[in-house]
Amino acid sequence: KDTTDVTVIGGDTVYNQARRVATGGNSLVLANAEVRVRSPVWPDRVRLAAFVDVGQVYRNQNEVFSFQALRITPGAGVRVTTPLGPVRVDVAYNGYDYESGVLKVEINNALIDYRPKYQPPLSASFFQRLTLQFAIGQAF
Repeated sequence: KDTTDVTVIGGDTVYNQARRVATGGNSLVLANAEVRVRSPVWPDRVRLAAFVDVGQVYRNQNEVFSFQALRITPGAGVRVTTPLGPVRVDVAYNGYDYESGVLKVEINNALIDYRPKYQPPLSASFFQRLTLQFAIGQAF
């Protein structure tokens, strides 16, 4: 059975349950910086945080490192100290559009190259570019 929900409309193939999945790489550059301050409310237990993440994933280890390829994403969060450990809620802004690449389709648990040079649609809304994360424990 196919794992995709495919419809043909006017000669075009439409994948109704398509999802984006990062394919990754074998090299990584990553840097993080975070500033925490006491909250005006419950200052002994709550901290406010501002952070910036910088990094890039490279498909091949022999690709030349480039500062132009680095992605910079700012964010803010709340840290709460609990008896079980710290609880974190963060929101970050990703101002970058999806990168073009090979569009693959999964059919019968096999990935098939569908379009070699696919450019995903741009996400224009500010709120669509926000990422929310909830975690228990330290980030590192």
